Amino acid sequence: MAEPVFFVPSSTYTAGDLAALTGAKLVDSAHANIKILGIASAELGGEGMLVYIEGKRNEALIPTLKAAALLCSPNVAAKAPPELAVLASERPHYAFAAVARLLYPTAARPSPLTQEKGISSAAFVEDGAFIEEGAIVEAGAVVCAGAAVGRGSVIAPRAVVGPFCQIGRDCFVGPGTSIQAALVGNRVVFHAGVQIGQDGFGYVPGKNGPEKIPQIGRVIIQDDVEIGANTTIDRGGMTDTVIGEGTKIDNLV
Repeated sequence: MAEPVFFVPSSTYTAGDLAALTGAKLVDSAHANIKILGIASAELGGEGMLVYIEGKRNEALIPTLKAAALLCSPNVAAKAPPELAVLASERPHYAFAAVARLLYPTAARPSPLTQEKGISSAAFVEDGAFIEEGAIVEAGAVVCAGAAVGRGSVIAPRAVVGPFCQIGRDCFVGPGTSIQAALVGNRVVFHAGVQIGQDGFGYVPGKNGPEKIPQIGRVIIQDDVEIGANTTIDRGGMTDTVIGEGTKIDNLV
């Protein structure tokens, strides 16, 4: 069986194209038409690959690099082999990330797991739920009564959007994610297994042991938040748990 390749470049670009995209300086204009087929680490490189080196990290690799192009800081550009297209930037890593997003857009943001459009016949959408046109609810997903899902959002397999929860536009609710007692803004990404809005650890000592304190707050997640796989965010006890605009949370938090 052939080894699968999960992410392939969206298109082929030249070194000149990438210099214009990143604002880097192409040291030798004669290299403007060198084709860039992908990205790689400086240690691996490869035919047609763009690599980057920032500061002194991996600087010793520069003279023997095997690649089509190098993104690096101006002070080390002269050390590159003459056949490489050298793009000099004050922020090579930042520029490299911009190129990576251009070449591999599906790796930059999760996309639907299936090829279905709209609401899958194998999804469970309760009466009273609102799914805006252009949203995708994949097989095995659950959207409960009173919930709303905005245009461009994806509810992945086995994800659950609880009663009266609101999911904004262009969001991704990953497989196995559960969202309860939550209001979610636009362009929010929940990776696989995220748990939102379950009650917090609220107890008070009682005669026969700990007694539960009902947690009656909500979770408010503002625009452009990204939450890593298997992270949990409890609803507030009396007030709301608020995740501010643009916040990025790692996996397993």
